Amino acid sequence: MQTIRIFQDSSEAGRLRLNSKAMGPAGRLKASVIDISPSFAPQRERVETFIRQIYEKSYGADIDVLYPTLMSVRTSAGEILAGIGFRYASEEPLFLERYTKAPIEETLSVLYNKDICRSQIVEIGNLASIGKGASIYLFAALSSYLHARGIDFATVTGTDFLQKRFHRLGLQPQRVCSADPELLTEEERRRWGSYYDTKPGVLTGSVGNGVHHLKKALGVVYEEQPGISLFSRLHFKKSFSS
Repeated sequence: MQTIRIFQDSSEAGRLRLNSKAMGPAGRLKASVIDISPSFAPQRERVETFIRQIYEKSYGADIDVLYPTLMSVRTSAGEILAGIGFRYASEEPLFLERYTKAPIEETLSVLYNKDICRSQIVEIGNLASIGKGASIYLFAALSSYLHARGIDFATVTGTDFLQKRFHRLGLQPQRVCSADPELLTEEERRRWGSYYDTKPGVLTGSVGNGVHHLKKALGVVYEEQPGISLFSRLHFKKSFSS
């Protein structure tokens, strides 16, 4: 088993274990640490810079990283391998609600044919990776982290490549709508470079199903250390063993 230590604000707060034999090329990246970086965290600036550089290289974009919380994976030497941002729908409007043209809870309630409230929903975005499967560590850690906090549905604006990536992992995302760049301002479209040439769409999926499939495929075991709140809205704590 490969063990990834989880840190928040320089304090160890949990661990993620995965079956190294199931990780493929990602298992050779020597991932060692998952960092959770809320606003003003000391390491956040490095993660923001990493994300911006990946988007500039990939799309000629000049984006601002505005998600209130970032999660990143790095080696023991400090090299960042991948980063992602997320925000809770219960706490602020979602960027992708520009595309849905309706509150996200209404959109998902229609899609899933049941009542869904904002407290069940999170938006993830600004996914950036060096490649070689590095993002799989974030998918495993973030899905487990959100599931522990009672989040049922993840939403993301993603490319066809990302959607196919999710399907290969058994995450079964559903497409909600297209991400129409005409719904952005001219300045916003300029700053996103060629990103919208990929014809991204709004995707959603069940966090619980994601946790189940990743545990089955990768042997994911997620633990939080008692007495440390991992930026938890629900103060949820799980047992931690060495």
